[in-house]
Amino acid sequence: MPEERLQKILAKAGLASRRNAEELIRQGKVT
Repeated sequence: MPEERLQKILAKAGLASRRNAEELIRQGKVT
């Protein structure tokens, strides 16, 4: 799954803003 799409899904789900989602992915908290 493309990283950008994952960020959008997380943001839509209200789990994180896109910026936060990007940071979580970078930190390896989202796989």
